[in-house]
Amino acid sequence: MKNIIFVVMIMLSPFIIIQICNRTNFFKNRYVLNVSIVLLVYGLILYFVSPEKIFILPSIIIIFLCVLVMKNFYDEMLNLNLTYTPELQKLEAEIDSIKLNTEKIVLENKILEQKLIQQKELFRVIEEINENLDLNKLFLEFYKILQNKFGENIIHIALLKLKKKDVLEVFVLPETLDKKKLDEIKHNYLYPTPRSEFKNYVSNTLFSHYYEYRIAVEYSDKINKEKIVPQIQLLFEETKIGFERAILFKEVEEMSRIDGLTGLYLRRYFMDRLEKEFLRATRYNTKFSILMFDIDFFKKINDTYGHLAGDYLLKSIAEIFKNTVGQIGLISRWGGEEFLIFLPYHDKNMAVKLAEEIRETIALEKFLYNEKVLHITISCGLSFFPDDDKEINKLIEIADNWLYKAKNTGRNKVMFSQ
Repeated sequence: MKNIIFVVMIMLSPFIIIQICNRTNFFKNRYVLNVSIVLLVYGLILYFVSPEKIFILPSIIIIFLCVLVMKNFYDEMLNLNLTYTPELQKLEAEIDSIKLNTEKIVLENKILEQKLIQQKELFRVIEEINENLDLNKLFLEFYKILQNKFGENIIHIALLKLKKKDVLEVFVLPETLDKKKLDEIKHNYLYPTPRSEFKNYVSNTLFSHYYEYRIAVEYSDKINKEKIVPQIQLLFEETKIGFERAILFKEVEEMSRIDGLTGLYLRRYFMDRLEKEFLRATRYNTKFSILMFDIDFFKKINDTYGHLAGDYLLKSIAEIFKNTVGQIGLISRWGGEEFLIFLPYHDKNMAVKLAEEIRETIALEKFLYNEKVLHITISCGLSFFPDDDKEINKLIEIADNWLYKAKNTGRNKVMFSQ
């Protein structure tokens, strides 16, 4: 009876398995079909050969079901892999892109942080510059900023003081005593056109009132113009307020010591300087001379040609004083048409020679005013330290007395104690 039941189960098991496989589309895979047939044949052989027939069928069924489960699992995984592989690849590409962008952003942030630190330091220095009232110190700090920012690409910078087309002062960094270089700077900044001839220059007017103050920079042709010029212009703009304040302070200071018409020292400032020079001469036992000049018949010139003509002559004579005396002495507009000159280390012979040179130059000069030629002369009185006296006020009085005698004895002459 048991054998009959077992044989029936063996015969029915393939049909049961086939039904299961059909419902799961299992036999669409030829590999599984082959395995099922082999297992069935193998089981039948074992049944007829093996004495313990009861254990053969369960073993075959369990093995076949394991194959079925494993194959089904394998197919499901394969389907999943085929379905999601493109998506995974896409995600991996996006992750790589995000990593790359993150690295770029981190690098850009570091660069921006460095630039921010540099800009903060730059504006800190600019604030310090703008608080400085000393024009020369301010100009030096500005030069240091350019050096720190552009290094050797900055050839030089210049601060010019102009009046119309005359360059009154030039301050150049790095300092140069080369007259040819100074003349080149003056020309380039006074006549910056045509621009094609001066490709490596950039300048800016800082302040313009009675005088014009201009700052200019010459940069190397090794650096890109579009890179350096906007940055220099930005520095001009950021420091312009500081320069204006320093220039105004300087002009106010100069107004207290410089005569606006002639550009010579005013009497009060001149006396302060004279006191110091007198103390120095007394301490070191050196000589000096005092020269007092007065324009002859100056009132007549004002009455005949007008006060503007008189102003023109005062300015012209002041220029002759400056060109003749230069840096060897101090020149003052003493009052009206009177001038006082202090000549350190000049004895009587040297001072008289210079006074005669000035007198002769003015007497021979043709002053052209409104298409009219004006001729004027000048008289001079001198005093000498320590020969005439050892007090500064007394020496000025002596020079004034000799001037008075020169004007009363024919004018256009130089008089002094013999």
